[in-house]
Amino acid sequence: MVILVYHNVITMGKNAFFSGQPIFSQLLKFIPRDKFSAIVKKYNGDRYVKKFDSFHHLSSMLYAQYENCHSLRETVIGMLGCMDKLVHLGLIHQPKRSTLAEANMRRDPKIFEELYFAILAKHHHFLTDSRHAFLDRRLYILDATVVTLFKNILPAAGCNPKEGNRKGGLKVHTLLSAASDVPEMVVMNAAASRDGNVLKDIHLPKKSIIVFDKGYVNFDQFNRFTKEEVTWVTRKTTSWVYELKLEKEVSEDLKSNGVISDKEIILGNTVNRKQTRVKARMVTYFDEKTGREFEFVTNNLKLSALTIAQLYEKRWQVELVFKRIKQNRQLYNFLGDNENAIRIQVWVALIADLITKIVQCKIGKKTCYSQIATIIRLHFMSYFNLFEFLRNPQKVYKSKTTREPEFNLFSSA
Repeated sequence: MVILVYHNVITMGKNAFFSGQPIFSQLLKFIPRDKFSAIVKKYNGDRYVKKFDSFHHLSSMLYAQYENCHSLRETVIGMLGCMDKLVHLGLIHQPKRSTLAEANMRRDPKIFEELYFAILAKHHHFLTDSRHAFLDRRLYILDATVVTLFKNILPAAGCNPKEGNRKGGLKVHTLLSAASDVPEMVVMNAAASRDGNVLKDIHLPKKSIIVFDKGYVNFDQFNRFTKEEVTWVTRKTTSWVYELKLEKEVSEDLKSNGVISDKEIILGNTVNRKQTRVKARMVTYFDEKTGREFEFVTNNLKLSALTIAQLYEKRWQVELVFKRIKQNRQLYNFLGDNENAIRIQVWVALIADLITKIVQCKIGKKTCYSQIATIIRLHFMSYFNLFEFLRNPQKVYKSKTTREPEFNLFSSA
């Protein structure tokens, strides 16, 4: 006779909420494999490599990022338990600690750098929010964050500590698009390096606006931005010398909103003829929230003085991006004790952040980044559709526990 036996089964082939691939595989689909292969070929990334190629390397480092692995051992042992689920992607070689460490030491970090921008270019239309105000769609924010290292691999800024060893630091300069909330340009160098040198690498479309902190001082680049019709906004430092050309009258409405003065000036010392001089505008503003007075300097003579102050206030957005990356990505424990390994890990952390940001934009609902990052980490090897789960996790769970009949034939004896 026939006996109907009911079990809680997951019918991945019949259910739209489940996938034949784990979430890790779904995330790797955002990697443009053809473009990645071209980049690897460009830098000879797989030259003399027999098994652990660049894609194996990238996948291992992404695994470490998403699973928050603190060491080579954690990464290798963690991947050992899931390699059978990734064979369809061509990941068939389980890395050893020495293999992964050697790859981090030898493989060119520019492979991962160019991959980041290849992913950004492919998915940029998902990231740009057209609902932003007109000025925000033209706004770029430049700032830097320091990744503290465990030893003095890269020179750090500041004095030597009285006790203990001096730790190194990697300064990550980031140019952020206010409309997309992702880094559009990244420059990494030693923490002790001069910030102003980074400005020469920045080239923006006409009518763009760039806001940066007072540490980015380079009068030659200020004049270049003006020539290229790019508005720049920064803060005045105490060491700057300027000549007053014109003091504008401030309306009562602007005064009530915190604007104290609005002046046209020329930056630069008149005594030293070799020094570059910059035609600029200085807006003095009182912030009621902090009780502080600020002096903003810009090359834009047309925008309202209050708008200039408000543009600089938007610089806080890049601080939130730094906080997002440092809280959700592994940038405290490095899988290598050399500069090459550190640069690779930072680039892979940025790739992991970018992919998570793309997922956030694609699901079509307001789900916070940290929640998505947590769900990915907790269900990294689960076989359900990531997007459907993020849109409606309860519905996916109910679908998972749906009882379906399974037929078993037994002899009537």
